[in-house]
Amino acid sequence: MKPPSELLQLLEGLQAIQRGSGIGIAEASALLERHPKYLTRVLRGQLSLKVVEVFALLEIWKVAPEDFFDTYFPLGGNLVKRFRAESDQEANGNFRELGRLIRQAQVRSGNALLGPADWTERLGSLLIDKIRDSGKTQREVSLGLGLPAAALGQAMRGYSALLFWQVFGALRAIETSPGLFFAELFCVNLSVVEQLRPTEVLEEAERLLAQAAEDLERQLSEEEPRPTTA
Repeated sequence: MKPPSELLQLLEGLQAIQRGSGIGIAEASALLERHPKYLTRVLRGQLSLKVVEVFALLEIWKVAPEDFFDTYFPLGGNLVKRFRAESDQEANGNFRELGRLIRQAQVRSGNALLGPADWTERLGSLLIDKIRDSGKTQREVSLGLGLPAAALGQAMRGYSALLFWQVFGALRAIETSPGLFFAELFCVNLSVVEQLRPTEVLEEAERLLAQAAEDLERQLSEEEPRPTTA
């Protein structure tokens, strides 16, 4: 099975963070209690990327998970990511500012207390909720990923290792964007502020961001100089 493009995007992000971390691959592998060449093989896509190990690596590199996923999987998708990265675009500041406001809705003090295992459990629980809300069954999604019927459910509940290709595949199956999923993952506990309905707010924010990015791209393409004819 060809790896989801989102998985390649995640690997590129991890590779970029690793290069700027000042921590060697062998050292990071040792901190994961793995073979010195383990992380090299993971970052090359030769081994499956475990959810818990991604959060462990971010902890080793001292990168807040919400910042990492907001950078590489922002609400609104890849167009928003592109415009946020291009400092010469006037609208860039608007995209960054909205991202900052969204992150204010996240409980950073509480998030800082969570370790890799906590994040993995939280991600699995949210994915269970999203599959249920989609109207599909865990069995259906698992089989659609080429897994045994119970395999995805077991991984989401922590009985086996949850892999990121499974997460991205499941999100595609239920037509949920990674940006929306990760934004909700790092938001406040829904049971605490249920009246704020953060899921609906994030869905609307993603729709508006994606539309704004499409409008900006159209505007920029219309402003490009046209070739003159002799």
